[in-house]
Amino acid sequence: MDKQLEKVVRIATEQAEQRRRGWRYRVQKTAPLLMAAVLVVLAVLFHESDSTVPVMDADEPVSRVNADGDLVVTIPADRRGHYVFAGRINGQPVKFLLDTGATRVAIPGGVANHLDLTRGVMYQTHTANGTSMAYHALLDSVQVGGIEQRTVNAAILPDFDGDEILLGMSFLKELDLRQSGGQLILTLPAR
Repeated sequence: MDKQLEKVVRIATEQAEQRRRGWRYRVQKTAPLLMAAVLVVLAVLFHESDSTVPVMDADEPVSRVNADGDLVVTIPADRRGHYVFAGRINGQPVKFLLDTGATRVAIPGGVANHLDLTRGVMYQTHTANGTSMAYHALLDSVQVGGIEQRTVNAAILPDFDGDEILLGMSFLKELDLRQSGGQLILTLPAR
């Protein structure tokens, strides 16, 4: 009887070991495929292309007042090293791309329509993409974090696609700009 019991225990142990090894084998074979699928999904979700994204995808910059009473706004660089962030024009949410090479705030025609901006005098302008036509606009307010400027000159570019507004020198000229550790620090000195 003891031999029979030993045999039953041995068979049960072997079957349990086979089930355990079978599970391990299946995990070892499918884990790389599962990891690859997860990586593909993450790559698709976080892929950053040159296409435009809605303003909701741009982060609001962080604002603070330093010991000297200056208003300081910190903007992190994106993966491409660009400074893309949320802000406001005339109280309406927009997405900015910092461009120190732009003389004015440059607004794509479609965004200008959405913001219901008045187009002023048409003029010829020279951009990084060549010569084009633009309309002068005067913005009541432009806000980046806690920094708000009033009566800001802008250019409406009817042939400029996308939803990123180039935040140019007509806004930036009153600010101190500094790059440090993958961030842009804008400072409005206390008056």
